[in-house]
Amino acid sequence: MEHLGNRAALQRAQPVTAPLVQALARAVRKNVCTPIGIGFSGGIDSTLLAQVCHREECTFMLYTVGFPGAKDILAAQTIADVMDWPLTIKVLTYEHMEPLLRNVMRVTGKRDPVSVSIGYVAASLASVAQEDVLLTGFGPEEPSSANVNITLGHHFGKEMRFPFLDPEIPRMMGEQRKDIFRQAAVALGIPREFAFRTPCAVPDGSGVDAAIAALAREQGVEKHAYLSRLSAL
Repeated sequence: MEHLGNRAALQRAQPVTAPLVQALARAVRKNVCTPIGIGFSGGIDSTLLAQVCHREECTFMLYTVGFPGAKDILAAQTIADVMDWPLTIKVLTYEHMEPLLRNVMRVTGKRDPVSVSIGYVAASLASVAQEDVLLTGFGPEEPSSANVNITLGHHFGKEMRFPFLDPEIPRMMGEQRKDIFRQAAVALGIPREFAFRTPCAVPDGSGVDAAIAALAREQGVEKHAYLSRLSAL
């Protein structure tokens, strides 16, 4: 198996991505114990993270959560099949959703739909994962999301780690970072159609935001009002 430090692998990368590839390899080595779980949405961040772990010969399991037909589930299954990666899918349902939503808000102190949706996914991942350590692909522009994951991970007895927050990795923000990550992914053997998949945020890709909206409509209120009312129960 070809390691990330291999000269041939680095030569396939664009010059701007080569330092990133090396930094990713070091970050994974520092953050990984085996076996590990990886929160996997099928987006560029988690796909690149999975490929780095694969090339570093880590023992890992991918975990994807979402409602039936969610974009993340469809993407994750497709990529995992092609790359021959192990994948566990947790299909979410409306049953027992409100108790977990309340728990997420109680533990994190968050009430806004985006944070609560991200927290709901994190809590669902932590509840299904068998490993003690979970990696996610949150980057330096997503500190709030990372903090929500850390808080809920501790609550469920898991340690959440974020290799892309390692100080060695260049602080490439926004679309520039994503573009460079895509170049690195292709250079490391990810098919272009996966590396350049249209971005989809966690609340939308998992279907959790739509589920919260549906519950809010049942009560005739907006999402913010619904979550505030639910948190007070």
